[in-house]
Amino acid sequence: MNKLTCVTLAFLFTVALARPSPADGLQKNRVPAAARWLVHLDVEALKSSQLYKTIREQSATKDGTNEIDAAIAQIQATAGLDPLADFKSATLYCTTKAPEKCVALLSGNEKIDEAVARLKTMANYRTEVVVGRSMHVWGDEHETWHAYVFRKDGAAERVVAVSQSTDELARGIAVLESGSDSLSGVRQPALQASPSSGSILFASAGEALNELGEIEPVSAVAKLARRVVLDVGEDRGALYTHVDLDARTPQDAQRIQQVIQGAVALAALAGDDEHAAAKAKLHDLADALRVTLSDNRVNVDFRYDVKGLFDDLKALGELHEKSDGDKPHKKHHEKKHPPKSDEDDK
Repeated sequence: MNKLTCVTLAFLFTVALARPSPADGLQKNRVPAAARWLVHLDVEALKSSQLYKTIREQSATKDGTNEIDAAIAQIQATAGLDPLADFKSATLYCTTKAPEKCVALLSGNEKIDEAVARLKTMANYRTEVVVGRSMHVWGDEHETWHAYVFRKDGAAERVVAVSQSTDELARGIAVLESGSDSLSGVRQPALQASPSSGSILFASAGEALNELGEIEPVSAVAKLARRVVLDVGEDRGALYTHVDLDARTPQDAQRIQQVIQGAVALAALAGDDEHAAAKAKLHDLADALRVTLSDNRVNVDFRYDVKGLFDDLKALGELHEKSDGDKPHKKHHEKKHPPKSDEDDK
């Protein structure tokens, strides 16, 4: 990965570490109606969650340092933004099959202006006029990125639109500025784009997974699912995951349900009597999963106390390590050959 890619990814990843305030939900009026799929991260909901607090606690090292704090400091030094204060959310969408034509929307505050000023000092920075607007451009012969900072008059919020495609970026800017031709203006959009309360990560695909560019169907579920919605969030200290899988026919939906239930049953039965503690925890995790069927839709729901989930996963890891340590190591025995006789030399 070259330096340009690292800088770009660092800038985008900064979004995942912002300070909590009122949650910034998915704004459908900023996403084109033609979007084939989207992913939305509500950074403020993440930062205010027990999930984030627990992850941060788990990242503490024995010497008193914290891996997350170190990552934040590195991102801040690279991107020139304070990852604890300057962003609210990120939305990534694509209207085509080509991944390089995706558009990222980063919602933040006025500190973005300082980041842009730092960007202008890069050796490979330049500006280009596209559809009458001045775009920030940086890149080389391998990768070129275009960005536009949208701001309503008098508003503190900045929305940074970033893409490698000037055509898709121009389309995205038009939606940002006018709100027309967006998901919010369509009666029956191809995408389901309504995260539930407490949502942290939301993803939606409006067509079969095997038609989404380079995504390959690696399982029966991926082959049979036509539309997919994933919603991960937190509610009163419990982590929830909700998945909607729409199939073409009720028969395909039933097959999806059977595949998922079979995989869960196998996971719960894994292990033997010597690993009863691990089996019990796997059973609790599997018992928290619900798979229901309605016509051509399969709903998968998982709900688990955040602290309990981390404790159980940690215990499972320790039990696995102990199990591996108790296994006898096979000694390598050299193959012994019979002594060579004088007859063999003849």
